[in-house]
Amino acid sequence: MSSHKASWTIALFLVGCGLAIGQETTSAPAAASKEHGWLQQFVGEWVVSMVNDGDSNQTAAEPIGTEVVRAFGGHWVIAESKLKAPTGDSLDTILTMGHDPNKKKYVAHWICSQLPDQWVYDGMLNDSGTTLTFEAEGPNPALGGKLSKFRDVIEFKTKDHRVHSSFILGPDGSWTNFSTADYRRKKQ
Repeated sequence: MSSHKASWTIALFLVGCGLAIGQETTSAPAAASKEHGWLQQFVGEWVVSMVNDGDSNQTAAEPIGTEVVRAFGGHWVIAESKLKAPTGDSLDTILTMGHDPNKKKYVAHWICSQLPDQWVYDGMLNDSGTTLTFEAEGPNPALGGKLSKFRDVIEFKTKDHRVHSSFILGPDGSWTNFSTADYRRKKQ
């Protein structure tokens, strides 16, 4: 890319973000809502343990890794995990979460170092404000990559303990849990 074209790309990006250089913007940045504020409880360092990897007889195990969650402005949180897969391989993931006021839903994007695919989620918070349920469509490895519906349920048990359960919709219309992980906030 030529430096001239790169300069224009950067300038257009800055204008799009409302940060035009040398000019005042005509609209104020969007204020963070209570939904955005709810996401801030994820911020911090967490120890991750696998509770269930699809084997219903499995119990809580030794930690498999860590997650660091940081705020990105007042509207987003970014969670970066460094995990050890059941195969022993390193597994890095990035999860971004926010709230889309137009959709009136929480939104998330998830990527993994071992997969070429991206999951794009929409979600809702339960009435008690403890459980966030996301749904997405993505490739199902058990069906040769055919698209399937996925559901991720994140429940805060306390401010320092949450459980993340992942489900896949089967051909019979029932949800099957294939993974549950336990997150405990690291003590400072």
